[in-house]
Amino acid sequence: MTQPESAFPGLLDNIRRFERGEAMQGQVDRGQGY
Repeated sequence: MTQPESAFPGLLDNIRRFERGEAMQGQVDRGQGY
């Protein structure tokens, strides 16, 4: 189970990246066909 204390910094970083128009970390490309 994800622990909020460890997940929050990465989530916050991705929100800031999104707001700056940058690529987010760990983003899934559905067209890639994983």
